[in-house]
Parts: sequence; structure tokens; C-alpha cells
Amino acid sequence: MRLDNDLSWHGAWRVDPEQVRLENFTRIVLPPEYGPRSESSLELNVQTGSVRVDHLFFDRGALLTIATSESGAADLVVSGALFRGDMDVSGKVNGHTGAGLDNSLPLEFYDSETPPGRFSFMYNGQDVRGQQPPLIHGSPVEVLFFPDIKVINLSFVDERVNPERPDQTVFTSQITSGTITMIDTSEQIPVVSAAALRLAKIRGRVSALLAPNKDVQVKFEGTANDVTLGTGEFSRSLKPTILEWLFHQQKLGLFWGALTFLWGMTWSARRLISGVS
Repeated sequence: MRLDNDLSWHGAWRVDPEQVRLENFTRIVLPPEYGPRSESSLELNVQTGSVRVDHLFFDRGALLTIATSESGAADLVVSGALFRGDMDVSGKVNGHTGAGLDNSLPLEFYDSETPPGRFSFMYNGQDVRGQQPPLIHGSPVEVLFFPDIKVINLSFVDERVNPERPDQTVFTSQITSGTITMIDTSEQIPVVSAAALRLAKIRGRVSALLAPNKDVQVKFEGTANDVTLGTGEFSRSLKPTILEWLFHQQKLGLFWGALTFLWGMTWSARRLISGVS
């Protein structure tokens, strides 16, 4: 999804401490115990402790992708705009740093009764051609919940390079289930697994985004120039026609007319029963 406003999140998103990776950042600042140094990529292995992300900031225009796998791992990927955050760690910490994660990180211990080790990360938003965007990789222990995000683009498609044809890109729907409610006509349309859903020129908000350890759950409310379901000759636009819209408005008019009529009958009966003139 493409953000239409700045997004600042504070919380406690806990991930499995045994393997956490931060990759392709402009700068990762390590706790002072490691000396005055910064890195671009970091892999941590924490024993008898915990790892939690407690702050994330996305600048307006950021392209945010959340991907999960059957194993329970999740990737949070950002490109196109400033992105920064903080991650607190307690326990026995070791790992690797460097672009190729080939430099060993000295063993440190952060007692749970004392302030944790803080790893701060920042991406300046400048996408370099041929370079992968920054990502946070881990297996969530708790759900990551974003309550209200204004967006101008939303997609449910995974885009990958075809391993057999590196010059081709393969687009695969990641939808498992869902429902589309057309407010103009009150029509509810079920969306089945792997359905090809395209939202054109949207504007609205993701009122709930939950990332547990497998499926990502999204609730979007807003407008779109067109909503298309299916591909090729099987695709169809869900945008209501003028006749469908007028028919729905007529039904609404009949409903409110009947409601007014019933209210009038109730008021008249009340006057007769109570003797009010």
C-alpha cells in the first residue's frame, strides 16, 4: 500500500528472538556497548531474552509491503520514502553485521531488569537502482496492529521474478478470502482464495491492518475509479451501472417513504389514544 500521510506507530511488536534480520538500511545504530559504529544490515540471535519493535515511522508516500509465509515468518518491506524505527533487545545477544552479514557481532548481555539494548534503524527513502529495499524479517510472537492508515494505492498481489525467465515478472494473488461491500448498491461480493482483485485509483483508509504469524488481515474503506475481479476474458468490473445505482436509490426512497407513512400512522394513533388535539 502507498501511504497518503505520515504514519507514526508506537507499541510492542514482539518477534521470535532466535532470528531477526534488518537488511538494506541506510544506517543501523548499535547500542553503545558496541562502540560508535553503524551498519546497513544486521542479523541477531538472542537467547533467554526478547526482541520487540516499539516504534516505526513511515513518511508520506512510502510503499509498505507486508508478506507472511506458512512457516510463520514475516517481512515488512518499505521503499520510496523515509522510514525509521527502534528495536529493543534483552538477553544474550550475538549475530552478524555488514552488507553480506559476514562480520561477527561480539556477544553482549542485556539483563531484563535493566534498560534493554536499543538498535535504531533508518532508511533515507532513496531507492538505488538494482538494490533491494530495506526490510525487517522475523517470526511474530504478537500481532502487529495499525489502526488507521490513509492510502492511495492498495494491492494484494505478490510480484516476483520468474526463476525460469529472469526477464519476466510473475504476479500472484495472495488473497485467501474476503468480502467487498459496494456502498452505492449495498451489494456484498465474496472474494475467494487466489482471486485477482484490482482497485484502480483508490483513496481512503485502511481502518485495520493486522499481521499475525501467517495471514495478513486488511479492512479498507474508501473510493475507487474501478474495481475489477478476475483476469483476461473472465474479468469483470464491479462498478455499478447507472441503472443499478438508480434502482438502489428508488428502493431507498420507497423505504423512507414507507417509514414516514408508518411514523405518521403511529403518531395519529397516539393522538387518538391519548386524546391530544
